[in-house]
Amino acid sequence: MFTFYLLFYNIHAIYFAIVITWSFHRSLVQSTNPCSILFNGKECYWWYIFGVFIRCVLIYQQVLQTVERLVTCFFSTKYLNSFALNILGVIGAVLTARCLAAPEESKFMSSSCFQQKYLDYNTVINMTWVMLSCEAICLPLNYYILHRNRKTIQNSSNKQFDLSSRFNNNNNMYSTITVSIITLIQTVFYTIYALYLASIYKYGILDTFFPKFNRALWFYTVPYAGLALPISITISINKILKSRTSKIEQLRRTSLSQDSYFRDLINQWK
Repeated sequence: MFTFYLLFYNIHAIYFAIVITWSFHRSLVQSTNPCSILFNGKECYWWYIFGVFIRCVLIYQQVLQTVERLVTCFFSTKYLNSFALNILGVIGAVLTARCLAAPEESKFMSSSCFQQKYLDYNTVINMTWVMLSCEAICLPLNYYILHRNRKTIQNSSNKQFDLSSRFNNNNNMYSTITVSIITLIQTVFYTIYALYLASIYKYGILDTFFPKFNRALWFYTVPYAGLALPISITISINKILKSRTSKIEQLRRTSLSQDSYFRDLINQWK
């Protein structure tokens, strides 16, 4: 599941890079004609739709990883099919994007295809609430899974000597830690983002739409998409790889010590 999450995140990053680079290129080429820098609704519609879709995919991937870890806590992994879960996530993202996105091209010009202005559709705000709802579910569940896996590992250390079982328990715990860290960071940023949007629309000093919208859009693109998400993923992956390597080496040494001990016993009886 985590591999699929990284795949979709890279797709999101590529999409974001293309859209922002396109805007940057036009601002350079048309620097002498400011009106030509703006994009019309026809140019941006499908880029806008895909942007809503891929953001929904990322949040549903987060939910599905939590579901996978929860099922693994109580049942065998043979009951899970990562590919089928990802198909469900993509289907859910398609349905959500269909509900959130506008059904037609925008009649307004915009400085970027990342988001479009519609008078009757508050896509940014609605998507933020969808994301916050999913994170509010994932965060306590990941905490519960983490707590349960810790207890399982502590018990297995005293009662189980099967290397495979202990390795699986450790693997589940560190995977849960990774998901929990990412979920926590996302939840904090989404909460600040939602409050920021609400304050802009309710107490904003400027009356025009685009200055307010550009501030809100910057908060998504720079701190979250550009910094928080890649940094949290990178830190989490490095942490889980180092922890897994350390624990595997520790378990291997324990196994070798046990094998050596029993060989000595056999030799004493010969």
